[in-house]
Amino acid sequence: MLRQTFGLLLERWTGLRTVQVDSLAGGRGLLADLDGDIALAVVSVDTSDGPDIGPIERLYELGLPVLAFGLEVSSVPLARALDAGAEDAISLGTPVGYLVDRAAQLVMPGPVIASGETASRR
Repeated sequence: MLRQTFGLLLERWTGLRTVQVDSLAGGRGLLADLDGDIALAVVSVDTSDGPDIGPIERLYELGLPVLAFGLEVSSVPLARALDAGAEDAISLGTPVGYLVDRAAQLVMPGPVIASGETASRR
């Protein structure tokens, strides 16, 4: 549910199109289908099998920017996500507006306003 909500907020506030996958295998298929048309991967470090940074390492090797997120108790996996190549790693205790703004900044460099509007450059 969290992933779907975050995806909807990203779409609404930034205009980005989001595509979601439930597994590493689904992610590999998506990467092949989109043929390089990916601007940012948002990846949870918390999995049903415990913390996992393997997907972050693989996405980093492919040259994709990664925004990692995890539960507040995930400080060690979040730090490992940064070591594995994530551009940023954010606790779910962080306000959702910051998460969306940070994702937008990674994709669309420049000032981003909390409402999701990008500030124009003059």
